Amino acid sequence: MPMSASWNSLLRRRDGSSAVEFTLLLPLLAMLLLGVYETGRLMTQWTLLEKNMRAAGLYLARTPLPLTAGARATAERLIRTGRPDAADGAAPWYARGAVPSIATRSVVIDGTSYDVIEVGAEVPFAPVAPLLASALGLSGIVLRPHHEQPHIPY
Repeated sequence: MPMSASWNSLLRRRDGSSAVEFTLLLPLLAMLLLGVYETGRLMTQWTLLEKNMRAAGLYLARTPLPLTAGARATAERLIRTGRPDAADGAAPWYARGAVPSIATRSVVIDGTSYDVIEVGAEVPFAPVAPLLASALGLSGIVLRPHHEQPHIPY
């Protein structure tokens, strides 16, 4: 059998073509799967952070003004952990350079002044796979949720 005939028969065979196609598509499927996973983590982190900030805002709304250092520390623990009494145990996503902000301001509506508690945070998103996240455009994301709560006077 001449050499060109054996090459032609080898090129016409379909054995293993599925394995080659799977090998070519596997990196794309892995990127898609990890991208969906990272996006889900981002949304979960955002939701938890928003929930914790709402809890901190509600706590501060029932605290006498001006806010004391103890009230601010409790609110920061609420933002960080979701619990007012947690000495440690910050959420792993919060420990990476997060910056909480707590402020009060007055708003005048129809000639009446109301105090408003503003709670915010800047939390950098730390992906599981940083190189893949940068390829998908998910690197350098900083979550900046914000919550405003009217103060409830005594």
